[in-house]
Amino acid sequence: FHELPKGRTLANPKSQLQELLQARFQKAPVYKVLHDEGPDHSKVFTVQVWGGRKPLGVGQGKSKQQAEKEAARDALEKITGTDGSDSATKTGTDC
Repeated sequence: FHELPKGRTLANPKSQLQELLQARFQKAPVYKVLHDEGPDHSKVFTVQVWGGRKPLGVGQGKSKQQAEKEAARDALEKITGTDGSDSATKTGTDC
């Protein structure tokens, strides 16, 4: 669970997290909007990503998509020690 597939580089942390969770648990991550703040033209969304019954990461952004990407990046950092922006892997890191 703590290692990304070797030789894989995915620019999108959402894709990388999905691949990791599906390989290990055969389940896709679930993204939930915790809240949004600000006026309609300048909202900031806070999203939490879940893997099964476990919250994995939280992110914020000016769109739901950006917040989801940041939540996936946060989850990858916690799970693997990387942010999904390169192919480096780290093993032996606890969730």
